[in-house]
Amino acid sequence: MLSDKKTIFHTLRYSIRKLNEDEIEIRHSLLDGYLRLVFRFIFIAYLGTGVYFDIKHNQSTFDFLRNDIQAIQKDFDWAFNPDKKLKPMYKDYLLFYNNPENKKTYQLNKLAKTYKEYKKPYIKRHFWDIVKAYLYFILIPFAFLLIFLPTARGLRLNRKHRMIYTPIAAVPVPETGDPLSALNYDRFGMYPFGNEGLLGIGGKLKYFSVTITLPCKKRKPAAFRYGIYPTPNVNHNLHIIKAMREYFNEENPEFLEYITPKYRSVTPLRPFMFIANALSLPSFHFFISSRKMREISLSRLNNEWKNLPEIEQQKQIDKTIAKQKEINKLWQAQGFNNEVNDDWAETDNS
Repeated sequence: MLSDKKTIFHTLRYSIRKLNEDEIEIRHSLLDGYLRLVFRFIFIAYLGTGVYFDIKHNQSTFDFLRNDIQAIQKDFDWAFNPDKKLKPMYKDYLLFYNNPENKKTYQLNKLAKTYKEYKKPYIKRHFWDIVKAYLYFILIPFAFLLIFLPTARGLRLNRKHRMIYTPIAAVPVPETGDPLSALNYDRFGMYPFGNEGLLGIGGKLKYFSVTITLPCKKRKPAAFRYGIYPTPNVNHNLHIIKAMREYFNEENPEFLEYITPKYRSVTPLRPFMFIANALSLPSFHFFISSRKMREISLSRLNNEWKNLPEIEQQKQIDKTIAKQKEINKLWQAQGFNNEVNDDWAETDNS
């Protein structure tokens, strides 16, 4: 069993990282995995289609890419260096126009156009090529950003202030009882590309996304999917829920010994996980509040919770618990067990 637990804890590193001594983060499944995979599949499809037509038309491999780069270069030339093409053309024009025989043959009685006059209709004719050149300054970096999508902010669990929070929502964790009574979880959320696993791979095993919902008093509850995508095994979401509970219940939870400041690297041996998660850009921390500001905000929220009357606190907790029972009951009616106990040996028998 010890060996099995070690395997579980090492696998949890795909989805959980340690931010500091008081805080861990659970990876955002949709923003930090699924979307990156979709954009990379689009890019791979673009390359694959191009190579297919190159082979079909007996052209060298990646000839299509060379043609696309040349087309972009032409647009840049029209936008920023039109003289490169037009000046040689203008010289040929002058030679033709000022040739006495041509003047006589074609009755060229007017003075030759100035270079500015000669250039104007060409610039007008290539207006959209010039527009495209300027758009490349936006589209190329944007495409690069999508392919190497930065690591997104996930679900954060803070033991110092006993808060679970995201960039848009936060809930206090009760001092006693089940810490997960602060939120609602659903282990059987929608799994992108189908419940049989990514692209139908997975046989009879059913794959799901774990959805965490943080109740909000003034607006719709914040619900997002968490954990690495694609999930490494059918029990991974079960283990994430256990880790969340244990993190608040125990001073030195066993799984935390295996959690590091960085998510576990994915090797090409897990191809779909590798495509979805490898080579991502670091988080854009300058868009995110500093740790000091978060500490102030979490402390304020925690104080607001503590200052609530005990009856009001219990009322909010009871409401969340009742919602969780409703979720569990709905899944039970469909033959799924959404409840999670504290035993790491538990497996998903749904």
